[in-house]
Amino acid sequence: MNKDLFVSGNPEKLTLVRQPVLTESRVLAGRYHVRRLVGRGEVADLYLADDLFLERIVAIKILHQEAVDDPALLERFRRSAIAFAALRSPHLVNMLDFGCGSEGAYVVMQHVEGETIDHEVARAGPLSKPCAEQVLSQVVAGLAEMHRRGIAHGHVHSSNILLDRRGDVLLLDRGVAGGSRRAPTSPLPETDDAHDDFSLDVFHVGVLLIFILTGVDFGHWKQRANDEVLARVPEPFAALARRALARDPHDRYSSAVVMNAAVKAALRAPRLPNRREALPEP
Repeated sequence: MNKDLFVSGNPEKLTLVRQPVLTESRVLAGRYHVRRLVGRGEVADLYLADDLFLERIVAIKILHQEAVDDPALLERFRRSAIAFAALRSPHLVNMLDFGCGSEGAYVVMQHVEGETIDHEVARAGPLSKPCAEQVLSQVVAGLAEMHRRGIAHGHVHSSNILLDRRGDVLLLDRGVAGGSRRAPTSPLPETDDAHDDFSLDVFHVGVLLIFILTGVDFGHWKQRANDEVLARVPEPFAALARRALARDPHDRYSSAVVMNAAVKAALRAPRLPNRREALPEP
């Protein structure tokens, strides 16, 4: 695993930089020594930095100036930071700080060394069943904490889920576009204004489940036979996916809280002894 791979949420379609481009060193807010660029996005860039006060490495997402000049976008950025900062779950990346001033607008996040699910599947193929159990269990647990607090993620996607070096799974921040009702590349069978965000988060968990077990980009599901793809998914995953992907939102799990209970009941394996078997060595 590349130790220089740093990631954050992907709603702005961040492009990961595996050999980071060095940028001019600067100190943000008198505290964060920005070292290098690690990802570019449409409205924000991601940097590796040192927290000079607490002597730790952090990740900082800095808005582009044109985004800072957009009051509505800046307010969404701020509200997303506030919402994520209030959450406490081992399966959610921690939001540490927010700032907006002459130096720009930025959020400071927990730095996690690891690889996103989409890169892992592209590198090594579909996940093993034990690893898939852990990814599903931990993603849904993190999402359930958000739904309990009345917050929809809006971008549950394989590029927004990180496997860290210990094999733990974290759902990354929803970013500037938080609250949007669509995740990248995942079509929905209903219109955006028809149903609540919790149902759409659940739908995208179903999309994720298909992807990690088959490698099929279920974003193209309209061009493929639904049953044909699901036939490749072992039980009890297939039953969970069928309900999450129900065309009628009322037939889905009503929230990740409900789905979390269903996943626990179906898998009855909250933690497996050796999840690293399916993960690359650092």
